[in-house]
Amino acid sequence: MPIANITIGTRCRKDLGKLRDLQRSIRVAGLLTPIPVTADGQLIAGERRLRACRNLGWERVPVIVAANGAHAIDLIRAEHNNGPHSLPMSATELTRLGMRIEEHGHELAVANRAHGHSTLPDDIRVNLRALASEIIQMPEHHYSRVKTLVLAAAGVQSTPGGYDTSTIAPDARNAAREALELVDRVYAGEEIRVPGLRVRLSTARIYKNWVGTYRHIQEPLDNVAKGDKAALQEPLVKVRTMRIDQREALAKGLSALTGLCHGLASINSIDPAMTREEAASFERDLSNASRVLRGLHNKIKEYANGNA
Repeated sequence: MPIANITIGTRCRKDLGKLRDLQRSIRVAGLLTPIPVTADGQLIAGERRLRACRNLGWERVPVIVAANGAHAIDLIRAEHNNGPHSLPMSATELTRLGMRIEEHGHELAVANRAHGHSTLPDDIRVNLRALASEIIQMPEHHYSRVKTLVLAAAGVQSTPGGYDTSTIAPDARNAAREALELVDRVYAGEEIRVPGLRVRLSTARIYKNWVGTYRHIQEPLDNVAKGDKAALQEPLVKVRTMRIDQREALAKGLSALTGLCHGLASINSIDPAMTREEAASFERDLSNASRVLRGLHNKIKEYANGNA
């Protein structure tokens, strides 16, 4: 197929990496693996090989045309991380590849329905997600989280049912892009410490932080008047203010409590003049205070250990 007739849709890879070794291999041995495409010339996989052939001045390349969505998925499976010159993919790139697998599966479902075959969209969607995570070798729950961030970074979110998308607020989109950069660094094995805490960032923690701050304000913007869009930023300001106020309140409360504990530590005996009723009242108050402090201590401990 002429290279000019091959179109590249949504790119999985952000960076194709250095192609020198791959080009040298193709120049010496030729293109050993045909490039998979759809019937209308959409690239399925192998963008690095396609670019290398173009850099070598080739005008045509051997291709293998996918017969249907299932065949396209099989070709992606065969392509994934296969070959001495393959370039490892980041978490974001792997997730985009998984989303491409799901797209081919949905196309197959549509074709089946068009031919009168019975399909179960919900089951197909769930099965495809599991299939995508299995092919890209990423746990399904991990894939689902990164997929949500990838969509958000593109400015959209899945609607209930997962069959359509709606626009999200710009701050949520920008934060998702920052979150994906952290996810890719963590996935690559980099240790990123949380400032002020003795814990390392994980994909789960990055995702939960984004969800807790932005997910609830992802209101569709399509039907919002331009002058009213700024109003959608108000909940974000409130959330940030609330989190800051909470940290300040905790710091001030613990500072006061520390001083109080120093004072109480000096009590090493009970005044004989204290009545049983007074002692019982003090005991109840101390029990209630201890219960609150234990609960708060457990929450802080879980967060510090990365389990929250």
